[in-house]
Amino acid sequence: RVYLYCTQDKMISGVYPIDTLHCYSSDEMFHWRDEGVVLDERSCGSGANRGAHLLWAPTVVYYKGKYRLFVSAVDAIGTDDASARVFTATADSPKGPFIPSTNPPYLSNISIGSIDPFCFIDTLANGTEQAYLVVRNGKSGTSVHMALLNADATDVVGQPWVVKTLPASG
Repeated sequence: RVYLYCTQDKMISGVYPIDTLHCYSSDEMFHWRDEGVVLDERSCGSGANRGAHLLWAPTVVYYKGKYRLFVSAVDAIGTDDASARVFTATADSPKGPFIPSTNPPYLSNISIGSIDPFCFIDTLANGTEQAYLVVRNGKSGTSVHMALLNADATDVVGQPWVVKTLPASG
């Protein structure tokens, strides 16, 4: 089964208040079933997103027996990509509900300005798996960073490194 994790566009006073993430699933990618809300901002507590209604770019991977969601969030309505951070949540099912990590809610060592997270799992030569996170720097918009994730993919180990510097948009 294929699972698709989406934000919603509902413009209110010039802002897109994205306060929930939804899941849709399909067996043949033609007919889709609405699996409902998998993450609601209200479940994130005061440590993540703080009512900004701006969750975006979710990505989900299955790693070590859990579904792990990574999502960008900003601190306040009206802020831009430069204030974005990545936080993570886990679930036992791809249909959620995803429970935000509390220690820490935001990934450490991923600086403010981290947007569009993507997590991938690498199978090492010895057969073990290692999770990595890739993010774009929303402050400058011109670099992509990669970070090693800890054993349960809930936090960053060490410092992220620049993978690619992108051409400046004009």
